[in-house]
Amino acid sequence: MPDNRWRNRIVEYRPDCPVSELLDNKGNWRTHPQAQRAGLVAILDTVGKADVLKAYYSQKFGGLTLYDGHLRKHIGPDETWPVVISDLTDEEANLVIATLDPLAAMAEADASKVQALLDGLGEQDAAVQAVLDSLAGKEWQVDYEQEWQGMPEFENEDNFGAVASVKVHFATEEAVREFSERIGQAVTVKSKYIWYPKQERENLKAYACKDES
Repeated sequence: MPDNRWRNRIVEYRPDCPVSELLDNKGNWRTHPQAQRAGLVAILDTVGKADVLKAYYSQKFGGLTLYDGHLRKHIGPDETWPVVISDLTDEEANLVIATLDPLAAMAEADASKVQALLDGLGEQDAAVQAVLDSLAGKEWQVDYEQEWQGMPEFENEDNFGAVASVKVHFATEEAVREFSERIGQAVTVKSKYIWYPKQERENLKAYACKDES
């Protein structure tokens, strides 16, 4: 048998718990705009209940208290819902509430997989399609041209562009020294690149964008 590193804090499962028996957690910091509510209703209407609400017995609030699932409770106040119940303390529940969504939000998106997933869903009704359309405009599909609107223009060809570049291979260290003398610049075997004619080092800080608002 494998050794479990973490304790299992889930002590009960109720497949049909009336949401009226669940207290809101006053530590919940999430707000739910109308667009999110409408989107969730559309998915529930199409798929049904595919996830659980999460609660614990709170000493502070005096009853079975949510730590995940507040929106689902409020959009269906007469519904029953599958609920998992954990033996958390109030302090532990606060820690979960403070970190559950932020940690999930730290996951990164593979834009190509997101698009493939959306493309493979096929035709949906109008409400669900509106949800999918909103997902297609998230940060993994940034329109960089649009994002740059209003930003300062920076042309760097005159400052950093080169008419031509060529690699030079030296057969001996003596050849390196001779080449260095001919062009009037210090060239060593560690040199990465040079400019000819020699140019003064650019002060890159001079090109930094500044907020003048």
